[in-house]
Amino acid sequence: MRTVTIDKPRPHVSVVSLNRPERLNAMSIELCLDRKSALEQVAVDEHHGGGATQASSSRTRSDGRAMMARPPRRTTGRSISSG
Repeated sequence: MRTVTIDKPRPHVSVVSLNRPERLNAMSIELCLDRKSALEQVAVDEHHGGGATQASSSRTRSDGRAMMARPPRRTTGRSISSG
């Protein structure tokens, strides 16, 4: 897995880190597959009690609000017709 790392900072805790800082950890097919594989590895670990997923880049921050659904845009009610 090139785009994800798994660390065990203490017993029963796993940290899956997205490791694609050159792209600000933007999702790619490779990153999604690596993340899925890492989470599956953590899930089968019999000594695992909890964990977290984090981004390895310190250049950007997100509090999660960017991932929330946005309300639909309002329209003026006018339509554009041709001719």
